Amino acid sequence: GDAALEPLRAVLRANPASSVFVALAHRLCEAGRADEAETICREGLRHQPDLPTGKVALARALMERGRLREAQEVLVALTKSQPDQGDSWRWLGEVVLRRGDMPRAR
Repeated sequence: GDAALEPLRAVLRANPASSVFVALAHRLCEAGRADEAETICREGLRHQPDLPTGKVALARALMERGRLREAQEVLVALTKSQPDQGDSWRWLGEVVLRRGDMPRAR
């Protein structure tokens, strides 16, 4: 619950530019709070606009909120700019799968 999130929130309060927002966003998604996760990602990416893991977390939050096209756009841009970022490919496959495009997901 919230108690588990508090240490991450504390780090973020102390240092808003910390990349800990990525872990917090994923935990929030797991807790069914993707709207809050999206907000935290957008704030974190203001401080670290090029952080690949931050973009992946944002895409996951968008996906969890059912905004699959937006999530796909974030991930496609990331895979083009940083093709070696394995996590982005994994989430892109998930988004494409949820959009019902089996051939492209593979």
